Amino acid sequence: SAKIGLYKQLGDKLRSQSKSNCATRQECIDLVKSGSYAYLNTEYVAKNFIDEDYKATGKCNLALAHQTEMIPGSLAWALPKRSPYTRLFTKGY
Repeated sequence: SAKIGLYKQLGDKLRSQSKSNCATRQECIDLVKSGSYAYLNTEYVAKNFIDEDYKATGKCNLALAHQTEMIPGSLAWALPKRSPYTRLFTKGY
């Protein structure tokens, strides 16, 4: 419901994409692993998301985009392993 700024841009982009809301957690994992999507949630949920996939596949297919601050409820982006976008988050470009 933001009227300006980053949250408006993110909201507009999410509403324009038919696959922005996953019906199941596995659907979200599969979309991120396809290389075309990222997953934004609290750091705790994103880490569980990554751990869940690792336990299911035995491989590390996902990673956090960057290290977050130690603030409860911090947001984290989960990306496919070796995503070209990870560098943008890590370096702060």
